[in-house]
Amino acid sequence: MTVLTRPEFIDYFRNLDHRIDGTDPLCPLWIPEEGHITCHWFVRVSPLGIHKFKWKYYDWCNRALQGKVRCFSSSSEEQEEWWGFTHEQDITAWILKWAYD
Repeated sequence: MTVLTRPEFIDYFRNLDHRIDGTDPLCPLWIPEEGHITCHWFVRVSPLGIHKFKWKYYDWCNRALQGKVRCFSSSSEEQEEWWGFTHEQDITAWILKWAYD
């Protein structure tokens, strides 16, 4: 598991694809932030597979977290997902609930 700040997250994706300009708010990287949500911390985990229980997942997030969480990237080939958080203190509870087998 990896946790990055917003500048580190931008650098990570810029290193993967130099065409990504994470400083531009209209960059496709920020599509999950529609609705004036700005994530400041990003966590890389193994895929959660929430499509099987999406309603339960988002219900828990809305009840248990102070802020918002959004999926920024999911790759079955790389076996990783990147999730963004608006509130840093939400990360620990989220990881304990969803990211550990």
